[in-house]
Amino acid sequence: MRDISWRHAGGLRLVRVAIAGVLTLPLLGGCGDSKGAFESGSSKTTASSSTTSSEPSSSTTSSEPSTEPSVATEPSTTEAPTTTTEPKPERQELQVIESGFSTFHAQYQDTPVTSFGAILKNPNAERYVATYVSAHVSFLDGTGKVLGTAEQTFPAILPGQSVAFGDEQTDLPAGTAKLDVQALPQNWEETDKGTGSFAISGISTRTEEFGGQKTTATLKSTFVKDQKSVLVAAIYRDAGRKIIGGAYSYQDFVPHGGQIGIELTSISEVPGVAATEVYAAVSLD
Repeated sequence: MRDISWRHAGGLRLVRVAIAGVLTLPLLGGCGDSKGAFESGSSKTTASSSTTSSEPSSSTTSSEPSTEPSVATEPSTTEAPTTTTEPKPERQELQVIESGFSTFHAQYQDTPVTSFGAILKNPNAERYVATYVSAHVSFLDGTGKVLGTAEQTFPAILPGQSVAFGDEQTDLPAGTAKLDVQALPQNWEETDKGTGSFAISGISTRTEEFGGQKTTATLKSTFVKDQKSVLVAAIYRDAGRKIIGGAYSYQDFVPHGGQIGIELTSISEVPGVAATEVYAAVSLD
């Protein structure tokens, strides 16, 4: 620049300086190696987006993958407790497991004797108790005609329990060909508790001197109460395991948690007895 005059030099130089400043602003801003306020401002901007900080900002997003472990939020697995009710087992009806008889001429008897036996079972493994069970036997000839009948009542048959009854008939006409055995409980009662059981051991059957047979055994009880008027029955089998007769009796009592000897006697001697089974039914007294 040239000086126009000393009088106006200061003003002109000031104007020129001002203009020069305006013109050089873009140049200063565009220099990569420039020092000063712009360089300092650029450093602050870069630092705010940096991911190398030891304390990462939660308000910035980095283009580099994070090395910090991520914590996944698991859905709650806590559920309200549920109460399930098991369905009651379907009740099954009483079953006549087996029956049989034999007819023979006995000592001191003018007419033929028919000895018989039958076994019943409560097939329900739990819960259902058959009470006041009426058992009915019909003696039939070959055509199905009824020649006679017999009956027995059981106070109770427990779940899974087998009971029996047997006796002899001396007034039947000849010709019994088969038995028809039926059983019907008056009530079914439900229980969810164990009640106890009978166990029979030491069974022995022998012929009496003046006719008839006697069976003896030991009856053990696991019931928590004394059992009174207990119905016991003997079932006689031949060598082929066929039922050929039976006898019954009542035991006055069986002590709870204890044992007692029992005996049953048939009036007539049943021919061909090879094995004897004994059953006991609970009372409701």
